[in-house]
Amino acid sequence: MKRYCAIAILLLACGDKGLYSGHPLVGTWNYQRSNFTELGARNLRAHLAAQGLSEDQISQVILDFTSENQGVSLGVTQLTFVEDGSFTDNVGGSGTWTAQESSLTMRE
Repeated sequence: MKRYCAIAILLLACGDKGLYSGHPLVGTWNYQRSNFTELGARNLRAHLAAQGLSEDQISQVILDFTSENQGVSLGVTQLTFVEDGSFTDNVGGSGTWTAQESSLTMRE
């Protein structure tokens, strides 16, 4: 019985570093530039056209899409990625993040 207690304590101490301990994304990042809105709008436009929406309908959806990105300001917005897989920003957002190879997924 004593042997199991010693192993359990050792596992707790080793697991304390966090899921992403030492990951290069861990830390605070300043938002400097992005082509997300441009690429997203281009992909969204093609998708909506394939769905049969009119050009006026597509333009309205694109306007709504790009308006939703307000509040994210170049040089002002910051994201902080924590080793435990959580993130926060300085505009009131938070959630979890996962990283696999060259892919980052963030969820509120």
